[in-house]
Amino acid sequence: MTGLAIHPIGLRDVIALRRASQLLVPLSYPEVAFATPSGGWLAALPLPLAHRYAFLAEAGAPCGLAVARAESADFRWVLESLGAADGLDEARCDLWAGLLSHTVASAGCAGAKRVHADAPLDGPVHEALIRAGFSAYARGTLMLAQGLHPAAGEEVALRGQEPSDSWSIQHLYHQVTPKAVQYAEAFNSTHWQSGRRLRSSERGFVLERASGIAAYCRVFTSGRQVAIEVMSLPDQLQSVPSLVRQAVRAVGLGQSGHVWALVPDYHGEYVAALETIGFAAVDRRALMVRYTGVPVTVVEHRLLTLVSNVAERLPSRVPAHPPAPAGTNIRLASVGPR
Repeated sequence: MTGLAIHPIGLRDVIALRRASQLLVPLSYPEVAFATPSGGWLAALPLPLAHRYAFLAEAGAPCGLAVARAESADFRWVLESLGAADGLDEARCDLWAGLLSHTVASAGCAGAKRVHADAPLDGPVHEALIRAGFSAYARGTLMLAQGLHPAAGEEVALRGQEPSDSWSIQHLYHQVTPKAVQYAEAFNSTHWQSGRRLRSSERGFVLERASGIAAYCRVFTSGRQVAIEVMSLPDQLQSVPSLVRQAVRAVGLGQSGHVWALVPDYHGEYVAALETIGFAAVDRRALMVRYTGVPVTVVEHRLLTLVSNVAERLPSRVPAHPPAPAGTNIRLASVGPR
């Protein structure tokens, strides 16, 4: 897209945000579950939040925006949404590709090693991510339950996550996640700590056995919307429906609330388990990553010619006196006590 100018969003751009976010596409989970027509516009406001970045694109008039969240503990940025003004159908992909490239460059300058996004498998957003150098490392199924059914099995001995559980949850993640995905995500134990975000809060719940944590469910809440992440050892798969249902109930959501789940294909067995309590597939998404460049300080090395005022050093093992003329007899005298 020619004539495109991109800059961080400031106070003077507040009015322009409405036009730039007329079409808004969420690019991360759980933000996709909490997306509203005004949600991305509010997230892009220039509030004093050190972990959020927003960029506005202009081509004569405001035409697009990108919003990202910095997760410094994992040295990564997560793209939350892309926006565009109405009437840019043909140019939308070029616009978003330019915004994505600018965001990746900004992430690298800020010290991030990776930028993550997940997007629908088809459409201009997926194409723009590929043009900007993103590659898919996994695919997943987005599921929705409009009210949870009772679980088929018995209730499990669920407890709330404690701060000391982070390392054990990280160990569970290593046990059940393919190596290629671990390399792409590069999570450390701080990733599993609960906390609050701009528009949601989160809590973790664990199912513990004698050998350690056997299953984990993280619950994000925003109003009447709930999104979950779940992991389980293979021999605890039958506990997943009860684990999810009890965790959602523990955060105060009644039977009629909406519950979302993003199940990666490498955990495809969870799909059938969640369907037993009312979940159904609503979308297919690609989990994508782009590695950034990082700032490097270049040190210029110069070769200096040193001019010495002393005589040139003689090669090693070369006598310091001139050679004797031909035909001269040299006697070696022994020096010692007489």
